[in-house]
Amino acid sequence: MHVPVLLNETIALLDLKENDLVLDGTVGFGGHSSHILNANTSIKIIGIDQDPVAIAHSTEVLGDRATLVHGNFSNAKKLLSPIGIHSVTKILIDLGISSYQLDSAGRGFSFMNDEPLDMQMNPNGGRSAAHWLNTAPEKTMSDAFYNWGDLIHNRNLVQGIIQSRRKTPLKTTGELVMLVKQSYFFGSRPKMMKTMSQVFQAIRIAVNDELGVIQRFLDNELGILSVGGRVAIISFHSGEDRLIKQFFKAHTDQFRPINKKVVTAEQDEIRQNSRSKPAKLRVYERIG
Repeated sequence: MHVPVLLNETIALLDLKENDLVLDGTVGFGGHSSHILNANTSIKIIGIDQDPVAIAHSTEVLGDRATLVHGNFSNAKKLLSPIGIHSVTKILIDLGISSYQLDSAGRGFSFMNDEPLDMQMNPNGGRSAAHWLNTAPEKTMSDAFYNWGDLIHNRNLVQGIIQSRRKTPLKTTGELVMLVKQSYFFGSRPKMMKTMSQVFQAIRIAVNDELGVIQRFLDNELGILSVGGRVAIISFHSGEDRLIKQFFKAHTDQFRPINKKVVTAEQDEIRQNSRSKPAKLRVYERIG
């Protein structure tokens, strides 16, 4: 259902030990966690995810050595305190969206199907992509497409959205796809697919406040990691990676990098799973 990216590299750099208590802050469908549990029979997992479908699936997959909690990893301390967990020895955060969420009907993450414009990682989150597209100011949309979709030229798209929503609120991914097609000259199908991906990525990041979530986690939640423990973070966008790199560069008194250079997927993995191509892995050890 979901192929974990940079799996071998992540497990190796986490340096798993006997009796490790691992916080998988984005447990998803258990791809990384199932392999972590296989590394040693004494390891236990605390898994967090904001998608109730993922929690239900991972409950079956991971078994009784995993404790799963519904919520957002940026609230890790608050979520784990009621179950008596105040520190962990390892943390894994995989910031990628799962293949299931991209491909399953009805979630609106993919431009390949005509679905309601939702894109909420937590289906009960409250603000859908349709709401954002129909209410966001012009500058907010332009900045989102520029910063999170790497779409330098987005004026035609933003104006198209504004003009369209004045007549009828946007409701489906099909309507958005049509606006994108009207806003750009592609020249080739690969160019069109790339642009669609950039547009949908930018909207998803905005709807779920993904960079804000990462920043809140880094600022407030890393105290749950014990001294000598390691945190591994897999990012998929330059904005995410920049936040992570800047945070740990500013906290060298507390964390040291395990990998001097960012780890990326080998060509064999990219051939087998194209979604691993933009992935970047950084691992740090808490020293104070």
